[in-house]
Amino acid sequence: MYSVLIVGSGNRIQNNFLPALNCLKEHFKIIGVYSRTEHKRNAVAQKWGIPSVADLAKFDFSQINLVIMSITLKNNKQVLQKLAPYSSNLILVIDTPVLPLKDLEAIKLLNRFKKVVVTEDFMNFPQFNLMREFVKDNHLGKLQKIHLDQSGYKYHGLALIRSFVNFKAILYSRKISSSSENISLDYRFINGVQGCIIEPYKRLDGTITLTGSQGILTTENVEIDSTSNSRSVYKIKEVWENEKFQGFMIEGKGVSFPSQVPFYDRLKSLSEQNNSHFNILKTCGLIQVFQSLLNTNIHSKYTMLDGLYDQFVSSLARKYNPFFDFLGLNFKLKLYLKSLEL
Repeated sequence: MYSVLIVGSGNRIQNNFLPALNCLKEHFKIIGVYSRTEHKRNAVAQKWGIPSVADLAKFDFSQINLVIMSITLKNNKQVLQKLAPYSSNLILVIDTPVLPLKDLEAIKLLNRFKKVVVTEDFMNFPQFNLMREFVKDNHLGKLQKIHLDQSGYKYHGLALIRSFVNFKAILYSRKISSSSENISLDYRFINGVQGCIIEPYKRLDGTITLTGSQGILTTENVEIDSTSNSRSVYKIKEVWENEKFQGFMIEGKGVSFPSQVPFYDRLKSLSEQNNSHFNILKTCGLIQVFQSLLNTNIHSKYTMLDGLYDQFVSSLARKYNPFFDFLGLNFKLKLYLKSLEL
């Protein structure tokens, strides 16, 4: 059982974190919620029936083993400094983006914790989990390209792409086009896989297409002429019955690959949260993050280093064209974190 202190009281905490923890309450017990805004903190505490913590300096940290942080980026370092005296006995779950890019020294504070989990829940959306399983089962052959057309952005999109290649570091990135509203980025990996992100992000209205040596998997709103190539074409779609969401299904050429979405109905019934379809899928992704503390899943492989890497690289890819990682930013970050342990 994890005993939890929540730091933050904004929409993300109310609409995603607390509903996710409610679904896993047999494993996570919330001891208190802290934020600097008293009326919001007390409102959250009252609504969810949890203690309100007014002052971290007076809080008994011996009663918890897990801290969840979801606050504004500029305040992360300040709170981490307050947690520092107790950090060696605490697991930290911290929301993205982790730290301001200009403040690498703050990584020292993160490195003091027993463990750090970055809540990159976007790549854990149920439909993406199903697509990874489909690729793993070799329906597409050797994966060649992951194309996100208005269905991913910045570090979230890069994390999703990397989740299909076992979180390998990029070889280089190339900016295809860029304007104040639109950007197109290509990422290349050492195994030859190409990732592409086209922004702006349009949530569930965007498309994702995976191309392999033997097949193509895409969302149902993408038209592909299967007669023009030798690859089999598969579509992923939402399944609804009597206006009730049932899960996702991949279909095509003799294949029926279904997946239910655990906790969806339970989340839908919670009046305390935003229970729109998109927000529930987001919370399901966050549940996967918390379940990585209980069992091995895709997020178990996603380390603090990965969170920082995606944040840094997606920013550098926008600034430099092309951006090469031949020198291994991933490796340098590892060395830097190792040096902080000395």
